[in-house]
Amino acid sequence: MSRLLFLGIAPDGTRLAEARTGGMYYACMAWDYFRRRGRYEVDDDGISSLSARQLGVLTKLRLGSLYLLIARGRKRYKYIFVSGAWDCPAFLLWSKLRGSKIVAFWFHRTSIQPELATRDRVVWRLKEWCQLKIADHAIAISKSTLRSLTDLGFSGTDYVLAAPGLDKEVWVDRTSGYDPFKGGFRVLCVASIAPHKGIMDLLVAFADFLDTVRDVAERRAITLDIVGNDQVDPVSTTELRRVIEEHGLGGNVSLRGRRHLQELMGFYRHASVLVCPSHYEGWGMVVLEAASFGLPVIVSNGGSLPEVVNDGEYGLIYPTGDRAALRQLLERVYRDAGLRAALSAKAAELYRAALTWEQTGALIEAYLQ
Repeated sequence: MSRLLFLGIAPDGTRLAEARTGGMYYACMAWDYFRRRGRYEVDDDGISSLSARQLGVLTKLRLGSLYLLIARGRKRYKYIFVSGAWDCPAFLLWSKLRGSKIVAFWFHRTSIQPELATRDRVVWRLKEWCQLKIADHAIAISKSTLRSLTDLGFSGTDYVLAAPGLDKEVWVDRTSGYDPFKGGFRVLCVASIAPHKGIMDLLVAFADFLDTVRDVAERRAITLDIVGNDQVDPVSTTELRRVIEEHGLGGNVSLRGRRHLQELMGFYRHASVLVCPSHYEGWGMVVLEAASFGLPVIVSNGGSLPEVVNDGEYGLIYPTGDRAALRQLLERVYRDAGLRAALSAKAAELYRAALTWEQTGALIEAYLQ
């Protein structure tokens, strides 16, 4: 029975539910796939057994390698999966000397995020370069991610492209229930509030779109819900609130904060259109989640988002940061019933074409074999 080790995840139920999207969720679902196969002995890095304080000390003092050598160093693993959350080069080098193969998950390049300070960008680029050099295999979630690795010296010869799956037992097909005007025209954005998520672009575009609607009652029925963690970057959250107040948008725009899964589904269910304005995304799971409700989607061309909607086949695309173009698309979706119906039908096709996590796991397993 082959031994596998997953680093940088905490696959206990609470953390898995909280992760839901992003790199940790992908790694957790891969861990779960191999664990359920029954032909592997699968370990995680054990951090789920640590308190937040203990984990903070390990991170601050950069003792990840020492911890892993103590906790996992006695076992020989065939594959060690690294999601980038651990700074543990010594442990990885030790494991390679003992015959382990290092498999790196690549979700997106942190170092290319525009809001990073120069020093942080250099540090992240160095970490990414080291991870790329130490890894024997690469698992990339999108073509965009692969392209971003080329300037780190990635040759592109030993990788698998495995897009994130969608849990279709949770995100069941609700596409037939789409109604664009459930209590008004409701624009939805599901994203953490951070500069690279482009939420300020959406807010300004929404305000400009609202200005084109003259009827007071009609304006009142047009809303924007922003659902996501508003504590990631307090400065960005404060700036959004300031703009909302200055433009008198308090009755139309709501910052909903982070919500549990069932609450989030309620927002999808009652929305008219989903907007994903990110400047860069490694994938864009929210687009697939919205598609399960038959929601029309508008996305920027940041990162892999055009891939998710198949270069415009399943949704509308605008140039990243182009607020005027986004305003025009919002107005088109609002005023054109035929366009809404066509986009909803395409969303249903996108949902049905989306991989499940079982299929994503099978792609990874087949590649490693």
